[in-house]
Amino acid sequence: MAGDVIDVSGPESYQSFGRDNAFMMEMFKDGKARPVMCEYYNWYTPSAAHAIRGYAQHLMHGECFFNFALEQIFPYSGSYNWLWDGTRWNATRTIFQKAARIKEYLAVPASAANVAQLCSEATACHYQNGKDSLGSRWYQQQAALWTALQQSQIPADVIWTETLTPEKLARYRVIVMTDAKILTDAQVGLIRDWVKQGGVLIAGGSCSLFDFLPAVQKNYGLADVFGVQYAALPACPIPHATTRWPMKRTSPPCPSNPA
Repeated sequence: MAGDVIDVSGPESYQSFGRDNAFMMEMFKDGKARPVMCEYYNWYTPSAAHAIRGYAQHLMHGECFFNFALEQIFPYSGSYNWLWDGTRWNATRTIFQKAARIKEYLAVPASAANVAQLCSEATACHYQNGKDSLGSRWYQQQAALWTALQQSQIPADVIWTETLTPEKLARYRVIVMTDAKILTDAQVGLIRDWVKQGGVLIAGGSCSLFDFLPAVQKNYGLADVFGVQYAALPACPIPHATTRWPMKRTSPPCPSNPA
């Protein structure tokens, strides 16, 4: 929500240029036409051409660049050189000169997508860092879904349950919601009303099933929309061990298999 009141929002993360960067910038746009800062230094640059393509990608998705350690792109190595690469200076100069020539075409326009990938930040906060739990790797799964949509020639915005409004939902014909485990009653109501008005909802099996503890609820919040009732989770798998999955705050509850 802070993106609505500050000039530029965006992620800072150790990553490589590629679809991962593009997804992060779209995720911070929340379906809006606004600039996004994304850290553009890179710890993995297999070639100068790869770096140039990455810089260009930042212009296309975010309108701007961000870098917290310019020593990484200087032509000569300095004391802080664990990420330094002598090719980056020319690569950076090439793309900045290109950007200066075409700056009037770089503004990010309003999206024309009628499909949205709906993410839940509450779900991400609980589950994205789990290493051995059901629902872990939340971020990687969302990035993979967005990439699959783009590669299928289906432009899709990334939007958040926490900023849903009837007006935002009305822009889309299809919502893909694969792992929004935690939804408030208000969010459930917005999605239900949108479906009643003709929207097509594609949802994963755990969507709207958990509360904010997080714990399994008695039923899906969207049970009436799904047309199914929650019965129980099966017994959890046991990976490479004889013990059950750990019960901890970053792991979803794992009830026993019903009789």
